[in-house]
Amino acid sequence: MREVLSFLSQELASPSVTVRSNVQKVLGELREITGSSTAELLGPCKAAVMQQLFKRRIGGFPPAVQIAHMDAVTFCISLRPPFLVGEPGMAELFKDVLALVEMEDAQVLRNQHDAQAVAQLQLLRTHCVQLLRTAMASQEVNLSGTNPDLRNQIILMFFKIITKGIPDAVIAGREGLAEVLQSQKGKAPFKDLLQSSLRPVLVNLADYRKLNVPLLEGLSRLLELLSSWFNVTLGEKLLDYLSKWAEPDKAA
Repeated sequence: MREVLSFLSQELASPSVTVRSNVQKVLGELREITGSSTAELLGPCKAAVMQQLFKRRIGGFPPAVQIAHMDAVTFCISLRPPFLVGEPGMAELFKDVLALVEMEDAQVLRNQHDAQAVAQLQLLRTHCVQLLRTAMASQEVNLSGTNPDLRNQIILMFFKIITKGIPDAVIAGREGLAEVLQSQKGKAPFKDLLQSSLRPVLVNLADYRKLNVPLLEGLSRLLELLSSWFNVTLGEKLLDYLSKWAEPDKAA
């Protein structure tokens, strides 16, 4: 069993999505058979897993490996009980992943603009958001208590990603923001953070000619989530901008 678990643990971050999926499935089956949690099963392999995932900063790997590592970490911290939470390198990883998701496309693509490279970029951003959403939702990671500045930066990222045109990343960002809003419901100080996070998005509305479909769809999602946090004035302003966008001749 030990040899099997050692092998499986090293394939958690396989570049192949099929291998990663099968490893997670087998670990789930072993959990059912043994009655031990997945974290307990992987415990003896912790040092090797940490060496694989944290030996280098994630930005130093090619996109396919970055995706594999983020998928592995997302799996580990989503376990019940979680695995690797609180280990050295985890907080640094979250910061690097946040920086990665906020990089300009050109920085990540590095002059590769073919369809495959663009698709991989979208997948990379999706995995970034999914990992950070999982970290935000984890009581054991507890970013609110251990790193509130990073937590606030991730919330700001959720706002930004919701207005982008990457469907799976948008879904993860929306779910992440919804979970944050639910956990902070009724807490007045949080409204200040919401306002500061929403401000960069609303800047795009200053000139109605900059409006586009992904941005409008994102604003629709944000309004749905934030309807109970702000008064009707925000909605009225948005309707005014939309009227100008829909009928530019009247706005001139």
